[in-house]
This record gives sequence, structure tokens and C-alpha cells, in this order.
Amino acid sequence: MPQFLEFNVNLETFLDELKALIKSHEKRIEELLAQESKSFANFVKPLEDMDDALSLLFTPLSHLNSVCNTKETQDIYAACLPILTEYSTKLSQNLEVYKAYKAIEEIEKNSLNHEQQRVLKLNIQNFELSGAHLDEEKKARLQEI
Repeated sequence: MPQFLEFNVNLETFLDELKALIKSHEKRIEELLAQESKSFANFVKPLEDMDDALSLLFTPLSHLNSVCNTKETQDIYAACLPILTEYSTKLSQNLEVYKAYKAIEEIEKNSLNHEQQRVLKLNIQNFELSGAHLDEEKKARLQEI
């Protein structure tokens, strides 16, 4: 029988934990972008792992808010949404990350397995749908929307 991950949501510190995780992710993204040779293994995989870490932090709060919500869970959940939205919008519109994905796809397309190719394809599609390739004025308008 599969085991569920144990979690403990501390509502008193949750917002600070989220902010700290996002700050560390932003720093890590800068480090990943600074690499000269980017690959699926040293660029895409770490970004995917960071996305998983963010999900592992936020999903328990989201679940609690859905099935056992209180005024406190609602308030914390609502306070997290703008932070998550800003982070995900900033990442999904990052032209340098988008270009790295495109370059990795071009260079490694024949050496990646089906799942890795799919991860690249879906991420590139998401970057394009988020306007990563747009000029700053159009990105700003998209963020407003």
C-alpha cells in the first residue's frame, strides 16, 4: 500500500516559510541561468524539483483550506495567492529561462527520452502562453490581466 507523505502545516509560520522558499528559488534560478552549459539534467531537472518543493509546501495548506477550513486557513491561503501568482508570473515570463529551454530542446532533442521531451515541450508551450517572448510593455499588460 502506498504511503502518504506526512505533513505539518504551521499556520503561524507558513507565510514566512513560503516567502523564504520563493526567495531561495529565485536565487537558485539566477545560479542556474549563470551556468554556461545548460542541459536537461543541470537546468530543467532542478527547476522541476523546485516546482515540486513549492507544491509540497503549498498543497497541504490548499487541502486544509478545501476540506477543513477555518478563518485562519482562509486568511493564510488568501495571503499566499498573490505571492505565488507574482512568483509564477515572473518565472513564466522570464525570457532567459525560456531561451534556455528552447536551446536545450534543440541541442538534446535526440538524446532525451519521451518523458523529458514532453516536459520540455509543455514548459516551452507554457512560457509562450505566458508571454515570455513578448516585449516588456506587453508582458506588463499580461500581468495586469
